[in-house]
Amino acid sequence: MRNTFLLIILSLLVGLGGVWIGKTLFLPHPTVSSDLHSEIHNSLQLSSEQEQQIHLLEKEFAKRKAALEGQLKTANGSLSEAIAKDHELSDNVTKAGEQYLIILGELQKETLQHIFKMRAVLNESQAAKFDKIVIRSLHAATK
Repeated sequence: MRNTFLLIILSLLVGLGGVWIGKTLFLPHPTVSSDLHSEIHNSLQLSSEQEQQIHLLEKEFAKRKAALEGQLKTANGSLSEAIAKDHELSDNVTKAGEQYLIILGELQKETLQHIFKMRAVLNESQAAKFDKIVIRSLHAATK
């Protein structure tokens, strides 16, 4: 009975820890993200061609992000199953945890690539403003 209780608590903590790490460190804060999106579109005086290009980039990124978030949920489920099955920090638990972190890293890379793809659409003056907006947004997300 004691082991079952400890397993339940450990599973809960690992799951919550994974979600917290993912949301805190790698996923943009929703308010910051929408503020960033609005600020980019409203502050940079984009041409209609730039608006179209950025819109396409955002659609592509949203699809890829959704796919990776789905993979994160699956990986988190695998981690929970491994913990429930093995009841210790086994090879299966370690591999499942590593897989989760690999996908989290892919999401971070995709996000960074998206930022630089958007930046490439901008002229020099817009890019300088964009850099300030992104940096300010990243700093705000850490608070």
